[in-house]
Amino acid sequence: RHRNARIVVAAMDLFEASVCVPDKDKVRGAGTAAIADFVGYKQENVIPVAAFYDSQFAVSVNTLAELASHKNRRVRLRCCKMLSYLLVYLPDRYDHQQRLLPYLVSFMNDIDKTIEREALECMEKCGLQYEREHPDEIIERRQLGVDG
Repeated sequence: RHRNARIVVAAMDLFEASVCVPDKDKVRGAGTAAIADFVGYKQENVIPVAAFYDSQFAVSVNTLAELASHKNRRVRLRCCKMLSYLLVYLPDRYDHQQRLLPYLVSFMNDIDKTIEREALECMEKCGLQYEREHPDEIIERRQLGVDG
């Protein structure tokens, strides 16, 4: 929520670097638990005990939505690149796709054409990666269920 775009971009650099630190034992990013907080996710019917005593703990802020709709194009471009990196290179990316993909799709309709291109390139990378990881399913779909 800082007004200076350079500081916001530097904060996104730090967030991306900290989330993507590999955790080899669990085959995931060591900081991926922060993604749920980043998008303001709360489990249904779960209220933190602190919310009963202080109202600031009852409200969650969707920081990613604020960054995706930021007025500065450099911040939006960096946010798009960060999402691209998380969706392509994060070891447990499939656990977070449903939270991150809607923001990438919103970048496909951005005013700035470079941000649109970056979002489309990320979608292409995700698609190619899915094809490499699930070749049997892709062959079945391309052949329309016909063996042979």
